[in-house]
Amino acid sequence: MHLNQYSRYTMRKKMRSIRKVASEPATLSDRIRLNVNVHLNLGEPQNLVDGLPDMRFSVGSLQSEDQTTYPVSHASRSLAAVTVAGGGIQTTIRLSGPSAFTFMSVVKEIHIRKANTTP
Repeated sequence: MHLNQYSRYTMRKKMRSIRKVASEPATLSDRIRLNVNVHLNLGEPQNLVDGLPDMRFSVGSLQSEDQTTYPVSHASRSLAAVTVAGGGIQTTIRLSGPSAFTFMSVVKEIHIRKANTTP
């Protein structure tokens, strides 16, 4: 067989973006005492192999709204999971630094509807 005959059988891989959240306001909370406003950056790419969905993963970072990151850095020393919500998503994470984290649950899409205030 020639080299071009083998190329017919190789898998074609592509990556597509499922979701992107760029510098959206969010809240970092442990539901007890931590409640910090942050900006969330999140991307959810997915690999496609021969046009079929394959591995999907999430990557992201946080930036504290104020310059005092004590609550965030304190929480990063804890092993407890915290919830981050904003930019249309909610997920549970474990902080590994002031702006770095590991996902502990799936990223859920959330929709907040405003109440109709007209009588």
